[in-house]
Amino acid sequence: MEIKYYFNFESQNLHLELDTDFHYTEDWKEIDKSKHEEYFLALNRGCRILEDGSISEPKPSVYHVWTNGDWIDPRTPEQIQIYELSKYKTLSRKQFRMMLVLNDYNLDEIFQKIKSIKDVKIRQLITIEWEDGTDYKRTDDLITKLIELTDLSEEKINDMWLDAMSL
Repeated sequence: MEIKYYFNFESQNLHLELDTDFHYTEDWKEIDKSKHEEYFLALNRGCRILEDGSISEPKPSVYHVWTNGDWIDPRTPEQIQIYELSKYKTLSRKQFRMMLVLNDYNLDEIFQKIKSIKDVKIRQLITIEWEDGTDYKRTDDLITKLIELTDLSEEKINDMWLDAMSL
């Protein structure tokens, strides 16, 4: 019994056929066993098989989609940033404050800057987070406000955060 191997470039599906009387539509292309194995491994790595038989790079993330011959991330820059920041673990109050002190930030000066926020409602909400927060997420409003109030950059706070996760 002869085994025939097929691939559908549109649906990115492999098939092997034991029934030699079966006829596939024109979107199924017959391939040899070695191509079948090569495509199988590539598909399992998240690659796309292109019409010319070449293989794309693996899909960079779960968010990427194959569009016009390339992997495209359809998320907005803001969505990407929120996702990236969400990967940082939550810090306890102790870790968060130690992070600041160990990086030469004076907690009293930070609180004075918080107290200088002109918008009363924002000042009060940030003060509550500063004084009563027990854990801090990298995406919290307090962190965004601290970046605005101090010389912290996104990159610097990210580096400090990573270090603080081991405190």
